[in-house]
Amino acid sequence: MLLLPAHTKDAKEMARRLCDALQFHGITSDGYNPDAEFLTLQQTQELLAKAMGHQSWRQMTTVLKEPHTPIYIDKGPDDAEERFTLQLARLLGFDYAHGSVFRVISTSGVGFSPKYRRAMEDNDSPWGPIEEKEEIAPGVASITTGSHGGLLLSPERQAAMPPHLRLGHGAYEEDGEYNLVALGFPDEAEAMGLSLANALDSVEVIDWNRSTPVDELDEKEVVAYLARCVYLNRRPVRYPTSTEVHPGEELPEFCFVPTIWDWVQTLKNAPRVDGEWPTLAGPWHKHWAWQAREEERMQARKAHDEAALAEVVESQSPDQD
Repeated sequence: MLLLPAHTKDAKEMARRLCDALQFHGITSDGYNPDAEFLTLQQTQELLAKAMGHQSWRQMTTVLKEPHTPIYIDKGPDDAEERFTLQLARLLGFDYAHGSVFRVISTSGVGFSPKYRRAMEDNDSPWGPIEEKEEIAPGVASITTGSHGGLLLSPERQAAMPPHLRLGHGAYEEDGEYNLVALGFPDEAEAMGLSLANALDSVEVIDWNRSTPVDELDEKEVVAYLARCVYLNRRPVRYPTSTEVHPGEELPEFCFVPTIWDWVQTLKNAPRVDGEWPTLAGPWHKHWAWQAREEERMQARKAHDEAALAEVVESQSPDQD
């Protein structure tokens, strides 16, 4: 299919929006390889021109300088958006109309007329066109789309998120990232309909799948305390080292996730100050997003293995005396 912007200025604006949207959604020059380079603006211009049915950016802009009738998706046949999405997806290395490419088009408005793009902006989210939107707290909107959703924070709310819990784009996906919002505003979590217990499970502070039943008041106190530790990014006064799953076996923190029973047993005799458990100096973790936690865990495991190997080598070395 052939699309034709009204003029070169509009084409350049589309290319800029497309370039930004591709980076925002993490789509590289090779769609299936997240480690590949992002497209430059010049490369994005070539991509856009070919997706619109032209041989190159130069060829398209030459046509735009001549008198012509603009051709946009919203002025075309019913399947225009689907056909354009498939063409763009194939040029990015996908073999079908990948959902992330739909989101890129929704975010950028590429291929649509300027008027339609402005309307799309008002109804757009990082997960696609908004179908339902509910403000669950001032500056916190719960978003539902046709395929996904999450929480969107206003600029003011985003700025108020603790740096170790904040994501750069202000969008917290429903698959897990939204739990960071609960931990970023623990005093408001219940009012927002978010569970601190589930949030602590999400960031692997507590494992709820293996827990022995504990007293409800003990559980509530421990959850509130650990949520405060995460919010402040300070370490708990004590951390479980022997667990109900591995009794009598001391394990480093990166090797296991304590159950609520482990935490209750560990903290019940821990020292208190003015009736509350204190927190120790942090940071507990550099950042609580799962990608950062996974990298931190791998580094800790590597350091642990290297130290263990060095100890074995030293023990096997002949006496130098």
